[in-house]
Amino acid sequence: MTIEERYTHWREVIETQKTSGLSIADYCRSRDIRTNVFYAWRRRISKRQMDQQGFIELRSSVSGTATGIRIVSGNLYIEVQRNFDPITFRSVLACIESQ
Repeated sequence: MTIEERYTHWREVIETQKTSGLSIADYCRSRDIRTNVFYAWRRRISKRQMDQQGFIELRSSVSGTATGIRIVSGNLYIEVQRNFDPITFRSVLACIESQ
């Protein structure tokens, strides 16, 4: 299996887990996948996407009547609700950028 085939395989595994409704631990257990391998591939894929794309994904989010955005970068999720405090948000972004 080539490295590209491995990346394709693990992207499919990770997507299937996301839509399965199962926790990562339960999903991996049901498919005889070691969780440390799952997490390692998820990190690799996320890093590769960031290196190739150079940006992060923004998704709209709906929680009850409040709407906002969800910032997704690999396994990092930041949800920003309507009427957020911009100073706190800038502080969070500064912390992330310093990593």
